[in-house]
Amino acid sequence: MTSLSREKIVAFLREDAGRPLKVRELAKQLRVPEADYRAFRRTMKELERDGAIIRLRNSRYAPVQSQNVATGRLSVTSSGFGFVSVEESDLEVYIPRTGMGSARHTDRVMVRVTRRGGRSAQPEGEITKILDRGLTELVGTFHRRGRNCYVEPDDARFGSVVTIPQGESADAEHGESVAVTIETWDTPRGTPEGRVSSRLGDRDDPRVDAKAVIFAHQLPLDFPPHVLAEAEDIPQAISQDILADRFDI
Repeated sequence: MTSLSREKIVAFLREDAGRPLKVRELAKQLRVPEADYRAFRRTMKELERDGAIIRLRNSRYAPVQSQNVATGRLSVTSSGFGFVSVEESDLEVYIPRTGMGSARHTDRVMVRVTRRGGRSAQPEGEITKILDRGLTELVGTFHRRGRNCYVEPDDARFGSVVTIPQGESADAEHGESVAVTIETWDTPRGTPEGRVSSRLGDRDDPRVDAKAVIFAHQLPLDFPPHVLAEAEDIPQAISQDILADRFDI
């Protein structure tokens, strides 16, 4: 592994390089030993994958800030447009529906700013790369149309249905509330594919609402061991000493 930290590489590109550099050029300026060059290349690919740097068309690398590019978390509205909260900044970039691409609500994305905001206007941009998917599990209503099955998410901000291939429905019934795990994002249909991971029950059953909230927010289903241990230690009877300090109403 190269002795150079990721932070030092990004800082050099941002503050000292002066221009975008190819990997070999950057390694030379940073005095990376030949024995560490392969590890250095892997680090560069990781930085690109994580959205810390950007590779230009001529295979040169630059910090994202120098290319009108930023990374952040996407928040989509029910109307279909969204905002990217730029990392390490208070800036928000407006994303119109036409600039959304295949990104979904809560994805971590790279955005190119296409129009700078003025004194009162908000900057506008388009999503160029999806760095990490924010949602991998959803709760929604299962639909069956002949041999075709899909789940309509409860959260409309997700923006599309999730297709359920044959054999992945867990025998869910039409109209039932289910939890679905997304397995494939890029499909010919343009909609993600997933499998039903849990059947929650009839949507009209009030008890299903609690299950849906638990799955939608990925809350733990079981109490941790230390909580169970403390619960076991709670006495079943109240001692007379404690009762003496209480008022019976």
